[in-house]
Amino acid sequence: MYIYINLLPVRQVKRREYGIQTLVLLGLVLVAAIVLNFIWHRNILSTQEREARRIASMQSKIQELEKTVVEIGIVEKRRDEIIERLKVLEELKGNRKGAALVLNTLALAVPSGVVLDEVDENVRPSFLKGRASSHDDVAEFMRQLQAIVSTPQGIARIVDKPRNGFQVRVEFLSIPGKTENVLANSVKYFFQNIELKRAEQKADNLPGTPSGMRVNFEIQLSVNYLG
Repeated sequence: MYIYINLLPVRQVKRREYGIQTLVLLGLVLVAAIVLNFIWHRNILSTQEREARRIASMQSKIQELEKTVVEIGIVEKRRDEIIERLKVLEELKGNRKGAALVLNTLALAVPSGVVLDEVDENVRPSFLKGRASSHDDVAEFMRQLQAIVSTPQGIARIVDKPRNGFQVRVEFLSIPGKTENVLANSVKYFFQNIELKRAEQKADNLPGTPSGMRVNFEIQLSVNYLG
């Protein structure tokens, strides 16, 4: 006698259990994927936020640096303006001292028969305008200008050049009559590039011109203040 057992319901139950397990597994995988995707997305957002904050911080620092650069530029510009003003003031002071020195030197260098009417020291080169009794007086005046020199002891006039060439004999303008030998290489010409620009002879009715004639002249020269 054989007993038959119907296993179909058991197989169906196992098949259902296997299907359920598969669905649960797929569900777990899907949930894990969603969780991982969420975490990855959060990491990306967090990284983007950090980068945005870093960029904002860098931009803020750049703006501060640009502001500092602008402020430094303003300070440097003001400093340059102050330096230029100081240079102008020093130049004006030097011009006043230089003008006084030039006038005093010219007063000692002008020979008799020559009268200076105008000394234009505000331009470079300078100009001397005046009148003389004759062309010879103009030539003598130019020789006197060429003889004026700067020495370590002060302004002087060359009165002699010994043959040895190492020394020159000068007369100091501040102490008339005092002469001294000085080294030739220590002497610098005070008036340089002396050039007669104009010399016109005209009738003159002014006193002091016995010939009744005068020579109006204009001389261009440079002044060596540094010596």
